[in-house]
Amino acid sequence: MRFVDDLEYRMKPPFWNDTFFARLPNQSFFVTDTSGKVAVNRLVRFEELNETFPAVCQEFGLKDVVLPHVNKTKSKSEKTPYQDYYQETGALDLVRELYADDFENFGYPKHL
Repeated sequence: MRFVDDLEYRMKPPFWNDTFFARLPNQSFFVTDTSGKVAVNRLVRFEELNETFPAVCQEFGLKDVVLPHVNKTKSKSEKTPYQDYYQETGALDLVRELYADDFENFGYPKHL
């Protein structure tokens, strides 16, 4: 399945037999209230997790906690660079539409 096909599929209304994961919502779904306001005290970006995790542990009084790196990719050379997915016609517009709340709530730049 092409990236654009996946994005378009996620934007369609769910079918009666879809599972939750078939139309996985954006990340804002998990951290906002019914009005769309962020309802958590702290957001930690995955791409900043290694830098942020010690401060989170300290805030909660957790000592000697190690965040293991599991399911690590074996070879990045075998992966398609994420930038390549956005070269498909329409991909950027679909991502911006589908994840608009995430860009807004998490402070990500609108350009990719």
